[in-house]
Amino acid sequence: SKDRRPDGSVIDCQIDWTYLYDARGQVQGFLAVIADITEKKRMHEALRESEARFRLLLEQTPSIAAQGYSPNGTVHYWNAAAETIYGYTMQEAIGQNLLDLIIPPEMRSEVKQAIQQMATTGQPLPTGELSLMHKDGGRVAVLSSHAVIQIPGKGVELFCLNMDISERKRIEEALRHSLTEKETLLREVHHRVKNNLAAVIGLIDLRRSLLTDAPTVSLLIELRSRIKSMALVHEMLYQSGALNRIDFHAYLQALIGHLRGSFDPRGAIQIN
Repeated sequence: SKDRRPDGSVIDCQIDWTYLYDARGQVQGFLAVIADITEKKRMHEALRESEARFRLLLEQTPSIAAQGYSPNGTVHYWNAAAETIYGYTMQEAIGQNLLDLIIPPEMRSEVKQAIQQMATTGQPLPTGELSLMHKDGGRVAVLSSHAVIQIPGKGVELFCLNMDISERKRIEEALRHSLTEKETLLREVHHRVKNNLAAVIGLIDLRRSLLTDAPTVSLLIELRSRIKSMALVHEMLYQSGALNRIDFHAYLQALIGHLRGSFDPRGAIQIN
């Protein structure tokens, strides 16, 4: 009921009363105990508003599927986004076991243990990517988060919040495939350039073998070495795991080895 304070303000009250009897069992009056429950009512109202806000938020978030379930896996909450992502209506999902609805058979034992762990420890599982089941038997890639809620008098409630990332995964796979194709093509380009430069070196060697003029032969050897230094870069890029860099120390060792073979066949030059 409501009552008024001396200053005229209205308060919420809880009234408990009982009759008072005399020795002959006749009612002589009654005893009333009035308690101010204004703060209690305010807290209950705030809790109702909070719960309504929470449910409205989950219902109006179209991209996040929310499933509420008990520690034994029985579903008691299923929002509209969950209907869209997994194909089950709320009526179909409520009362069913979450493991049977969206957890693939090969994951059920592991997920069952994880649910028990969350219910026992109160600690949610880390957010991670999962491949769950659609009603039609297909798979749905989701980013999955969890929450553990302890409600006084009701025990533990578990919530799973999943975001459909199937399109993102499809795009990532397409990009990965495209990148692999481009890497293969670029690697082949380096290989072809190296082969073409090797052909030029072969022509130079053929021409040099027909010459006797020392200055011209020396000039061709120098030209051959310059071309070889470029061909070596393409060869090492073709063989490298990264197509945008090579090991400069290994390159220098190979290049100097080639130069030494061209200009110092007897090994008279010491290289540090």
